[in-house]
Amino acid sequence: MKFFSLENPIWKFIGNLADFFLLSCLWYLCCLPVVTAGAATTALYYVTLKMARGQEGQLIPAFFHSFKQNLKQATALWVGYLAVGILLVLDLVICLQTSSVFAGAMFFTSVVLLACWALFITMLFPLVARCDNTIGALFKMGIAIYPLDDYIASGVVDVSGIGDANLKTTQDTEGHQLGISNGLNSYGIAYDPDMFAEAGVAEPTDTWTWDDYANAANTIHEKLGIYGCSSMLTSEFIAGCSVYVAQYGDVGQYSFFNLDLTGMGFDDPQMLTPYIQMRADSIKNEVYPDAGASAEITNIENDFLVTGEAAMAWVAANQFPTMYNVCQDQGRTLKLATLPRITSDGPSGAVIQSSQMLCVSQDSQQKEEAAKFISWFENDPDCNNILQGERGIPVNATVRETLSANATEGQQIMYDFMDKVSKFKMPDKVNVLSPDGQDEVVDNYRNYIQQVVDGQITAEEAAQKTYDDAAALFTK
Repeated sequence: MKFFSLENPIWKFIGNLADFFLLSCLWYLCCLPVVTAGAATTALYYVTLKMARGQEGQLIPAFFHSFKQNLKQATALWVGYLAVGILLVLDLVICLQTSSVFAGAMFFTSVVLLACWALFITMLFPLVARCDNTIGALFKMGIAIYPLDDYIASGVVDVSGIGDANLKTTQDTEGHQLGISNGLNSYGIAYDPDMFAEAGVAEPTDTWTWDDYANAANTIHEKLGIYGCSSMLTSEFIAGCSVYVAQYGDVGQYSFFNLDLTGMGFDDPQMLTPYIQMRADSIKNEVYPDAGASAEITNIENDFLVTGEAAMAWVAANQFPTMYNVCQDQGRTLKLATLPRITSDGPSGAVIQSSQMLCVSQDSQQKEEAAKFISWFENDPDCNNILQGERGIPVNATVRETLSANATEGQQIMYDFMDKVSKFKMPDKVNVLSPDGQDEVVDNYRNYIQQVVDGQITAEEAAQKTYDDAAALFTK
């Protein structure tokens, strides 16, 4: 092995030392406000765990991704935990200043508790760094949820206006009704038709392909000097893995994870390669934002499509009305297209899923009253008129029609879009759950794309690494 090769163990060791030094500096700086020490420590563990697996990718973006993602949770834990530690220390001080048998016993107890406090904190933030608060994790906590089956059978929960397909979005694998969806959602591509016209690009159709998408984005960038498409952020994984894999073969033939969440839903990692290569090429050519530019997007209101710096953006349907309203105030009009497909006559890969659900706790002392509330909340038009589909399309047909009749332009586009997607051929069973650890796979996937951009690995290698990372979730 050549001495100056990056694979030389000496240079790897020096590189790791430099990474640890940089991490230490980041941790120290982020701990300066004191209250953010929990989030900083969580981010430190998050990156070092990735480094231990050889999956560090871009160190600084990974650190601040974890810091931002866990800021609220880790800060709350840290402040509460710090308060307990301060109380224990004060107790020790008081015991040392008091001469009595009781004080001696309390001193010993406080020492033991403080030791436990110190030991537990070494596990607390690594746990936060590895924990996934996904919808899937909540579904797996089904043991804490009291199914609504009996209340539906007795009529306490009225589901007469809710279709079977909508009910299935909140059922477990055995068909038990864990809750009622508070809104249905799907993904689409929001776009500015005037920008398409100015660039001389045809608007998307319901059967447009990823090639059409890439060609449109490239042309718009060349003609207008803006991004063809705004950053998909964490949805990059949904587009390139969940949706893209489901667009191969026949409807329902493939999925990224299998329905039982016991393994992968496809066998060939190279099914991921075309999307990865397309995305890497678009970043290289500045048709799509790189990691630095993507970090500037903090909410839907400052998405590059909204600011006029991009012609398209990936959105969840319930996000579209907000985006539409902001652009409307600027004198612009947006439209919402269905997702591109691998082939124009192939599966759409789209699914209708629940954004959230209302359910009853096993520990509730008023289960029937809770069930009555759910029935009212989901079926009463006046109640839903307040929310205006903010959490997605209402599952009750009557409520949906009532809101649609008084919808704003952006909301009406959302309703029409969901009606269109619901008519697409979809699998009989769709797994919308997430296995524990998926967040790490998502982060690695985005890092691998950046490594392809930088020429460190090929798209084929990125596809294999992504597949291996995902498959490893089921062998831990």
